[in-house]
Amino acid sequence: MKLAIMSDLHVDRNYLTEEDLRQLIQVLKEENVTALHLAGDTSNSPAQTCAIAAKFSNAGIETTFNFGNHELGEIDDPKQMEDYPDPHFLNLKGRSLSESTTLVGFNGWYDYGFLPGSTTAENEKRKELYLYDRAILRGGKDPMIMDQLLARLKPLLDELSKKKQTVLFATHFVPRPEFILWRSGGSKRWNLLNAFLGSPRLGELLAHYPNITDVTFGHTHHRFPPTKIGSITYHCRPFGYTMEWRLTYRFLIENQLLKPEEFRPRTIKTAVRENREAFDRFKTQHLAEEYRESLSLFSVE
Repeated sequence: MKLAIMSDLHVDRNYLTEEDLRQLIQVLKEENVTALHLAGDTSNSPAQTCAIAAKFSNAGIETTFNFGNHELGEIDDPKQMEDYPDPHFLNLKGRSLSESTTLVGFNGWYDYGFLPGSTTAENEKRKELYLYDRAILRGGKDPMIMDQLLARLKPLLDELSKKKQTVLFATHFVPRPEFILWRSGGSKRWNLLNAFLGSPRLGELLAHYPNITDVTFGHTHHRFPPTKIGSITYHCRPFGYTMEWRLTYRFLIENQLLKPEEFRPRTIKTAVRENREAFDRFKTQHLAEEYRESLSLFSVE
C-alpha cells in the first residue's frame, strides 16, 4: 500500500474544475498511490467534501478524510462535527493500513496556545472580527473544546500503543510551535491570528507515543520540509489558495506581471484576475507539479 495525505485543497475557493480533479487523480496514480487521506479544508461544504472522497474512491484510490475549519461552518450540530455520518469520514478513529500500521484521523481545533500572553476574551473578540470561524457553532469556548477532543483522542492512542501499532497521524491544525510563523514589520499584526492555528497540547500528547512515526497537518498554508522532532517526523505541505501556489508566482514572474517584492495578496489576486485566460492555460500545464509538491507519501509494508 502507498498512502498519500493532502490538506487544504479548497476545491470551491480555488475554482477547481472536474478536469483539475482528474489531473489530481492522474498524479496519484502515477505516484502508485492506493490510499488517500484528505486532512481538512477540502471544501467549504461537508457534502462536497464527501462527494470528492467518493469520486476518488470510485477512481480506485480508497479515500478517507477529516474536517478542517472550512467544512464546519455548514454543520449545525456540534456532535456531527466529530462524528459525521459518512463512511469516508475518519476522525478520532483508526484505519488499518496493514497488520502493523494504522492511520489515525483527527480534525483537531485550537486553544490560543500559540499566542502566549493573550486572553480568551481578546481572542474571542478577534475571532468575531476577522475569522471565517465565527460562524462555526462548536457549543463551547475553544480551549474547552480542545480539552474535550484531547480527552477523546488519548484512549485511542493508548489502545494503539498497547497493540504495538505503528501510527501515521493526520490532522488539520498545527500541533507544534516550530511550525508557527512570526512576522515582522508591516505584517506583524498577522501574528495575532496564530492563536487560531492549533494547539501545542496536541504536539505534547503525540510526543508521548514512540509508535507514532509521522504526523501530517495543514491549516497554516505554508509548506515546510519534513521535520523530525524527537521520534516523530512532521509533514506540512498544504495545497493552499491560488494566490499562494508556486505556479502562480512563476506565472507572474515569467510574464513580468509582478516582481517578488510586489507580491501581496491583493496584487496577486488582481494580476491573476486581469490575465485570467493566460493564467488558466499556465495552470493547466503546471497544476500536476503543484499537486505533487502538496502530497505527503508513505509506503506501508
